[in-house]
Amino acid sequence: MAHKNRLSRRVLPLLLAALFCLSGCTFGLSASVEDLMKAPLFSKEQQAIIQALNRGTKGEIKLSYPKEGAYRTPVVLFDINSDGVEEALAFYTEKDKVNVHLAVLQLQSHEDGESEWNIVFDQEGRGNQIGFVRFDHISHLSYYNILVGWNVFGESNNSLAIYGYQQGEDGEHIVEFMSREYEQFICEDMDGDYFSELVFLSASRTEEGVKAAVYKDVGRSAVEKVTEQTLDPRIVAVRKLAVGSGESGKLLYIDGLTKENLLATEVLAYQNGVLSLVQREAVVSQSQRQKTELYSQDIDRDEKVEVPIFTADKKASLVQMRPASGYQVDWYEVGEKRFVYDRTTYENEVYKFRLTLPAQWQTGVTFESNLDNTVITCKRGDAVRFSILRLPRDESAQSYQSSGFEKIGSSGNYIYYCKPQEDSNRESILNVVKSGFSILN
Repeated sequence: MAHKNRLSRRVLPLLLAALFCLSGCTFGLSASVEDLMKAPLFSKEQQAIIQALNRGTKGEIKLSYPKEGAYRTPVVLFDINSDGVEEALAFYTEKDKVNVHLAVLQLQSHEDGESEWNIVFDQEGRGNQIGFVRFDHISHLSYYNILVGWNVFGESNNSLAIYGYQQGEDGEHIVEFMSREYEQFICEDMDGDYFSELVFLSASRTEEGVKAAVYKDVGRSAVEKVTEQTLDPRIVAVRKLAVGSGESGKLLYIDGLTKENLLATEVLAYQNGVLSLVQREAVVSQSQRQKTELYSQDIDRDEKVEVPIFTADKKASLVQMRPASGYQVDWYEVGEKRFVYDRTTYENEVYKFRLTLPAQWQTGVTFESNLDNTVITCKRGDAVRFSILRLPRDESAQSYQSSGFEKIGSSGNYIYYCKPQEDSNRESILNVVKSGFSILN
């Protein structure tokens, strides 16, 4: 009887799960992917906005959801013009139409003291999907601009459109300032004037190569291109952008693929409104790497971006025992005149941790995984220095701790342990590991 009860307790959840999946997760109603993304309930304010949207469009509409970013709802509240009252952004598609519309609504008061939402801007977007929506100061007003990334399903091109308030003869109106296709873009205050510039990497390539272009407000609420630079012709596609501080201005780090499918880094300086190259040949040549997800990044949060550099004698230090089993990186900060060794960093994508070692560990340090990828071993030359182990919280670590493993950190359902190989240097090695250990997001 007990066996039968245990069996029913195991089978019943499986049957319910199967029934749930077969019903499209709505118990009998058809459900699209977009339906599954929907929030279960809208707030009263959002419901009032949706009612105003239905009233203003006078047609059957379907709400649309941004795919990425901080705002994943079809109705976004934000104080765009800094007057203390939030405007509402709403994304929707019309019946039998494809492209998504962006509508902006304001809460307007009547003489009787009542207020209601009304559409003040409504425009068809540049795609049938919303990549993201965000807000930033681009135009030289005290107002925020609306940045919307538009996508077309099945196509690789992305479009960015910038919207915001513009002063006219009869008051302020929301307009589309500009739109542009891009391969990658970044929005950042590049010149320290408290207004952000837009840096686009071109989706269309010329015979010269991929182009980087900076756009900014040039007055009259016009966002225009102010400078442009062609990348090294060896770079044929862009994967990632990062901005860091340089010796005399901002540096733009562009990680792109070469024709040989290697990842390489191009560095551009932005000074006095002009993009210029930073040691093109040295950076592109020495930064080529087979680990194509190994991007330039600000590891230590000092506002300077570290770039992985592999010179001829350092390529052998890139250890990849198995796919995603970990690798060693010799990080360099790129200055305007020279390369400076910064630190040795190891990242493990499976274990989700990063270990930064001090400079004196630079020479001959490698990391290896055992066959089942449960223990990570750090070697210096042929000698093992320490091992790192990750265990689930509910698994006993007593046997490991009795053999010398000590806890160095935890995250979620896992606890991390380290075992120094040399008893004589045990405490110093543990201190090095603990100080350099961090969790990957």
